Amino acid sequence: MPSNLFTRHDPSTRTGLRVHLTEENLSQGVFAYAAAHLPPALLNMGDGFSPAGLIVIPLQGPLAQEDLPGDLESSVRPDCPILLIDTTSGDAVPYHIRMDLEDLGRRPPRYFLVMTPARLLRQGTAHVVILRTSLRQPDGTPAATYPAFDLVRSTDPPEDPLLDRLQSLYENLFSFLESRMGIQRESLLLTFDFTTRSEDSLLFPMRHLRTLVEQHTAENPPTAILQDLRPGILEPSEACHVSGSYGAPSFRDPETKAFTFDPRGRPSIHGTDTVPFVLKLPKAPAGTKAPVVIFGHGLWLSKETVLLISEELLQAGFAVIALDAACHGARRFEDGFIGSLFELETLQRALSCL
Repeated sequence: MPSNLFTRHDPSTRTGLRVHLTEENLSQGVFAYAAAHLPPALLNMGDGFSPAGLIVIPLQGPLAQEDLPGDLESSVRPDCPILLIDTTSGDAVPYHIRMDLEDLGRRPPRYFLVMTPARLLRQGTAHVVILRTSLRQPDGTPAATYPAFDLVRSTDPPEDPLLDRLQSLYENLFSFLESRMGIQRESLLLTFDFTTRSEDSLLFPMRHLRTLVEQHTAENPPTAILQDLRPGILEPSEACHVSGSYGAPSFRDPETKAFTFDPRGRPSIHGTDTVPFVLKLPKAPAGTKAPVVIFGHGLWLSKETVLLISEELLQAGFAVIALDAACHGARRFEDGFIGSLFELETLQRALSCL
C-alpha cells in the first residue's frame, strides 16, 4: 500500500520526500515481494511512489460487491464510498477496483481491495484514498473497522506515543478533507495519502542508462552478424528480409540475471548480450531512404509477432526491425525470470505471489 507514512522528509528531492521502507516493512505483504526482486536501496531512492502502480488496500473483512463502483463514472461521483483524490486539483481520479482474497491456508483469510487508476497519476503530487463508513459487509452489516485508525481519527489524545505521532500526521489530512472536500472524519472508515514520484525521480535511472549505452557503443561499436538475407516472399510490400544478431550492453548480473544498481540507483553494465533481430525493408526506388519502426513484442511473445503488422507498415514505406527481449523468443532459454516461468514449479510460485 503506498503511503506517506513510509516516507521521510528530504529537502534535496523535488517532492521534499524520500521513500523510507525499513527492514520490518520489507518483510511484509507486497513490500516483501518487491524486496525479493529489487534491492532495498533502490526501493528507497524514489521521492514518492509509482504514478502507474496498483493501490492495494488491506481490509478487515469482505465488502459487499454492490458497494464497489462498477464503472469509471461511478468511481468519481462525490457520494462514491471509495474515492481517489488528486490533492492539487481536488478532483477525483477514475479507477477500476476489485476485491481480492489471500487465503493460502490462513484463517481467517485476508481480504484486499486492488485499485487501478484509469490514467497516469499526476507526477510529484499527493493523492488521497478514502473509504467511507457507508461500506457494508456482504450480509449488509457495516464494514469492519480498523481499530488503529479509529484511535487516530479520534480527537482524544492517545496514550500510545506512536499513535500520538500518527494522530499529529493525520491532522493535516483530516483538515484537507474537511475544508477542501467537505468530508468529515467521522464518515471515514479509512484514509491515507501518498505522493507520486516526480519526473526527475522516475527518469533518472533511464537517463543514466542511455548515457551508459551511448558511452559503451562509442567505445565498443556494435557488430551485427547476418544469418539470412533474402528477397521478401511472405509479404507483397517487402523487398528484403534480413535476420541476424548484434551485441548490446547487458545490465544484468551474469549469475543472478537480475538488474544491478550502484548505491545511487544507477544501472551497471555487465558485459554484452546477444540480441537476435529481423529487419524488413519496403519496396521502393533505388536510393530511397525509408523511415524505421522499431517493434517491441509483448510478454511471452517474440520478434516474429511483427508479422501481424509488418505488411501494413511496409506498404506505408516504413522499414521494420523487431528484436527479441531478454528471455523471449530465441532468448527464451536464458536463465532469467521470464524464461523460468515456463517451468511448472516456478510458474506455480510466481502465481502464488499474485
